[in-house]
Amino acid sequence: MMEQYTDKELLKKLFGFLQKQILSNPANHWFANDLYKILAPVSEARISDIHEQCIEDVIKAQAIEFYKDFALEDLRPQLIKDFIKMEHWRRRDNLQEFCMALYQQIEAITNRLGADELLNSVWRDIRNEGFFVDVRSKDIRIRWSGSDSIEHNIVYNPENYGKELSQFVAMDKFKAVLFLVVYKVDVDVNNVKSFNADFNLGYDIYMMRNLNHRGNDLTGYTSERISKMFNNSTNTMCKLIGFYARFVECINNNIPVSDDIVEFAEISRR
Repeated sequence: MMEQYTDKELLKKLFGFLQKQILSNPANHWFANDLYKILAPVSEARISDIHEQCIEDVIKAQAIEFYKDFALEDLRPQLIKDFIKMEHWRRRDNLQEFCMALYQQIEAITNRLGADELLNSVWRDIRNEGFFVDVRSKDIRIRWSGSDSIEHNIVYNPENYGKELSQFVAMDKFKAVLFLVVYKVDVDVNNVKSFNADFNLGYDIYMMRNLNHRGNDLTGYTSERISKMFNNSTNTMCKLIGFYARFVECINNNIPVSDDIVEFAEISRR
């Protein structure tokens, strides 16, 4: 095995010899060029490593700042890790992995809220009623009835009858959290389009997450939606980040469940 020279004084002498006797001679430019080809990639790689580490440090600081006052404090450590992964993949323009990391954050939050006893108590009180209370005015009002009503589509899903929130499938649980927490049980003709738009963004994230679990064997409507997301991945990621920031802000503002919602549920039960 070739001996490795690590003596600092000897290497300094070698460097001085190269600088004065070899590199200063125009006839040896070929040697300088070949030496640069050997040394430059090492230097550039090191600079790139330092640059990357600085960016990762910034992302970590952003993740900590984003979740510093999050209402579900026990989730913060894992949410911060998933946020960092999300930004890691966003910088590499990898939409599929970006959505996977984003969905993991949504899933952690909805699973945690789905197990919340107070939220389940509210759910049990309101799920069997055909009327709702306007939280802002406290007025009881009759809304639509039948299979096309907002309540039927949001709350009165026959597949969820008698179930706790924690027993819902993923997207039904997400929709329930949107309805009960983000929209504070107040979806009507004035904001149902906004509610559906938010749900569809969550569903887009869920579909992208499923590519990692179920492969790319997609057909029809799902395939068309995913293709549109990939066609402009930068726009898609910005839009999804905006949605998620609003989602987290509403969780922070509305958890614990407000007295208005609890009162509303109690009136529904009576």
